[in-house]
Amino acid sequence: MSDIKEVSIKKLKGIGEKTSIPLSRLNINSIYDLLNYYPRDYSTYNPIKEVKDAKDGEKIALYLTIFQSASLIKTSKMNIIKAVGFDNTGKVDITFFRQDYLTRVLKKNTMKVFYGKVTVKGTSVKMDAPEIYDYNDYINLTKNLNPIYSLTKSVTNRALIKYVHEALNEFIPLDETLDENILSKTKLISYNDAIKLIHFPKDYSDVRMARNRLAFEEFLEFFREINEKKKELLDKKSDFSIIETADVTRFIEKLPFELTSGQKSAINDITSDLTSGIVMNRLIQGDVGSGKTLVSLIAILTVASNGLSSALMAPTEVLANQHYKTIEDYNEKYNLGLKIALLTGSVSAKNKREIKEKAANGEYNLIIGTHALIEDDVVIKNLALTVTDEMHRFGVNQREKLSDKGNNIHNLIMSATPIPRSLAQALYANLNVSIIPDKPANRLAIKNAVLLKEDRAKAYSVINKELCLGHQAYVICPMALENEDETSLKDVVTYSKELQEIFGNKYNIQYLHGQLSAKDKDKIMNDFKDGNIDILVSTTVIEVGIDVPNATVIMIENAERFGLSQLHQIRGRVGRGDAQSYCMFINCNPTDESIERLDVVYHSNDGFHIANEDLRLRGPGDVLGVRQSGVMLFKIADIYTDSKMLFLAKQIADEEMN
Repeated sequence: MSDIKEVSIKKLKGIGEKTSIPLSRLNINSIYDLLNYYPRDYSTYNPIKEVKDAKDGEKIALYLTIFQSASLIKTSKMNIIKAVGFDNTGKVDITFFRQDYLTRVLKKNTMKVFYGKVTVKGTSVKMDAPEIYDYNDYINLTKNLNPIYSLTKSVTNRALIKYVHEALNEFIPLDETLDENILSKTKLISYNDAIKLIHFPKDYSDVRMARNRLAFEEFLEFFREINEKKKELLDKKSDFSIIETADVTRFIEKLPFELTSGQKSAINDITSDLTSGIVMNRLIQGDVGSGKTLVSLIAILTVASNGLSSALMAPTEVLANQHYKTIEDYNEKYNLGLKIALLTGSVSAKNKREIKEKAANGEYNLIIGTHALIEDDVVIKNLALTVTDEMHRFGVNQREKLSDKGNNIHNLIMSATPIPRSLAQALYANLNVSIIPDKPANRLAIKNAVLLKEDRAKAYSVINKELCLGHQAYVICPMALENEDETSLKDVVTYSKELQEIFGNKYNIQYLHGQLSAKDKDKIMNDFKDGNIDILVSTTVIEVGIDVPNATVIMIENAERFGLSQLHQIRGRVGRGDAQSYCMFINCNPTDESIERLDVVYHSNDGFHIANEDLRLRGPGDVLGVRQSGVMLFKIADIYTDSKMLFLAKQIADEEMN
């Protein structure tokens, strides 16, 4: 395996310096990267139809004879290729763009299969830029599942399929990565077969076999790391003598509200850990809006009042800024005496140097930041506590690197991703867990609605009503960019334009997705926070990281495509202020299954109940799962869809440790 990790993608035919650049945007730089770039879905090619059966907007295959050789029309903007194809039932006008070579392919009386979307108006049938296949090649495509990959600009699905085929032909067989004893125990297929079948399965039973093997290996590696860490941390003595102080008690007494019972219980757990003389490794698991930040602040204040320092690491700059502002507001309002610094990637080089120098000298007792905190030259004097927010956004090694900034320091981890107890016990076996099940009393329950795509006008009306009240709205789409293989799914770029037409210039509508630069993402998120954007059309990048109390309505397109826990996380972007909030789930594919699943989030705002239902409703036939749960940084494994593999991997890892 080590050899293909070192082999550049440019070794494949047709990939040169220029072609490799867009592939690198997908983190495909080596043959190993390519073979481990798994499909996100699969499609089947439909049987060939006749022209008379073509329906407007439908994506179909037509077996046509070219009437006259294709003609080339040169324009100032681009070259256009025109051809006419026919079968026994009718003719089709076919247009291609910037593909001059087709004049040599589409000669008179040539017979080809054309696959693409048709436009039908009366007796006129047209096709723009269809895929072209030889008859036998197309028939073979109809017999198998065909991979659909996540794409970026200048990389087509067809190109990726071609590259993967070439890589498999050239580098198979691949080295086995599990020993024979594990393969014998688990009855899993070989790594070689798993890679072939995950890309080019005949049916979904092939996908399941491949996925089981690849998910198992990811989980096994994870649990091996967890077990190593568990051995290290068992009853590890802390280097810090921490006691309870009056500062913390006074702060809690001054708060204009009473802490929830869940917050009080979590604070008691943390205080007990910090004063025990043993290193704390605790997870605070609380639903969205349950008040975890305040709990972590009390831990930070306990440490600071003992003359020691803390570091809080968040996965995004927006979230780091948010924590900084929230804690600084408490600090000023209640005179907590915290000396706080914010260290993120966008901080100027000069300010970074100054912050790092002061941190090393002990002039701060709290540093809040992103991955910038774990850079080698960051030294924090008297560091006694690390707080990691949304831990599943960081790898195990990244979390350890923060802990390694001090000796035998306490670790507090926060997560707003409620997961079923059985899975939590496996995933968090090396952590003590405190759960905050309740929310502050002043929060109104979000009002939910499940609508069909035909009812979007009702959703737009609710959005307009909230905007007229001076509030803001989110619209969530499953895709960043338009994809011809997924015409039924909404993408943020196209949809933001559609919404601008619907709402007119009255409102500022902007879009956000993961392929934008970090700088652009942060600017858009901050503009939305500051109230400069009325409607933010986004992918799930907003799932964690934006706290905008003025946003009171969220509309989730293609809601049937997401996991229930993820839908709950997304919904948690609203309902963060005192005003009534609304969430509308648009079910674009109302099957019995999707209706049952969305009924769960319609009737409940309880993340833990939803997590259990999510696990229950993921049956063995749910090969791909719905959208990844986002819990932990797994490449293909999903703790819900692949829960059997998770428990099997834990069993094997535990046997190895004993």
